Amino acid sequence: MIYSMTGFARRQVITPHFAFSVQLRSLNSKVLDINLKLPFVFRAREAEVRKILADILQLGKIDLHVRLENITATAHVFNFEIASWYYQQLLELEDQLQIKNPQRDWMQILLSLPDVFRLSEDEIPEEDFLTFMNELKDICNELMQYRLEEGKSLENDILQQLHFIEENYFSILSLSDKRLEIYKKKLLDELRMWKKQNDLEFDERRLEEQLIYYADKLDINEELKRLKHHLDYFKDVTMDEKNLLKGKKLTFIVQEMGREINTLGNKSNMFEIQQLVVEMKTALEKIKEQLSNVL
Repeated sequence: MIYSMTGFARRQVITPHFAFSVQLRSLNSKVLDINLKLPFVFRAREAEVRKILADILQLGKIDLHVRLENITATAHVFNFEIASWYYQQLLELEDQLQIKNPQRDWMQILLSLPDVFRLSEDEIPEEDFLTFMNELKDICNELMQYRLEEGKSLENDILQQLHFIEENYFSILSLSDKRLEIYKKKLLDELRMWKKQNDLEFDERRLEEQLIYYADKLDINEELKRLKHHLDYFKDVTMDEKNLLKGKKLTFIVQEMGREINTLGNKSNMFEIQQLVVEMKTALEKIKEQLSNVL
């Protein structure tokens, strides 16, 4: 069971004094990267919001956008500093676009921009904050469920490619037993032709020594054993339900598989095996691409 790193969740959160619009999104990232866009009332509680996101989502580029929709029972004041900054930006926009006699009412626009009105209190009341945080946990869990559904599709694609590599492994395993005989036949044929052309004898003992040397130097049994171990371990990690964070471990296993497959190609000295190796490398690259989105 694997989780995708991408996910999305959205919800309206109602607390005793507020109504919030919450949007949570997760994208690929090698580290946990949390970006927050929160209303003014959360400025003193941002660290607590970050902790909830980190504890549940664990990894990825996390974007949380919380917008204050409504204030039902708490006084609010005009934020002159924010409004002045917005106004200067609007004037610069008017100048850059060379807008003369703008038809829009800038004051109406200013009053509708985020945080122009803020609560008279510096912090959100505890009652409202606890309600919001409980809802935020549910939203994070909803995003994790989204990640799980996306992960199922990734897992199917990855295991399909892994199965293809495993099939090629068994094909190479069967061919590896025939390599020495094929090489011996090829060498004898060449020696017989050389003998016929030059009317000379060759040393049978020397031939056997050459075959032993070849068998030892180009033996691929150890590489095949290690590759099979990596294939089995990859499947075990994928199916493990206890650990959610699997992307880095699976990527490391794939790197080790790649080394064994490269060595097989270099040592095989057999066209049929080298063809299978090329196909395995192609499937392995597809797995690497998919793993970049695995949690």
